Amino acid sequence: MTRNLHSFTLTPSASFYVQRIKKGRKSGKVSEAIHWYFSSQLYGKERDDDYQFTGKLVPSSHGMPVPAELFDRIEELEAELSVALASQGGVKHHLAGLLRCLNPFRPQTPGEQPEQ
Repeated sequence: MTRNLHSFTLTPSASFYVQRIKKGRKSGKVSEAIHWYFSSQLYGKERDDDYQFTGKLVPSSHGMPVPAELFDRIEELEAELSVALASQGGVKHHLAGLLRCLNPFRPQTPGEQPEQ
């Protein structure tokens, strides 16, 4: 298998997870995660009129959102919540807890315990 060298910086939360992968498996696991994000079963190959692959991946999940769309929507909701919390500090704790429940993809930060 041909490998390509890439150099980039991870966010602290992504780095938290990568540091816990066994030595010698990090590149493979990060590659799998990137591949899943962009070409999971929720994406399909775009086809032209002759049913030839156009080279693009498109949402094809029969109406269900794809991972990238879910993450974008979560970011939108977090921004809306921040605005709402800035104007109403009294409900901050309850709304933040609700958002955590609605966001199963939220990465843990270092030192945070997983929710049971």
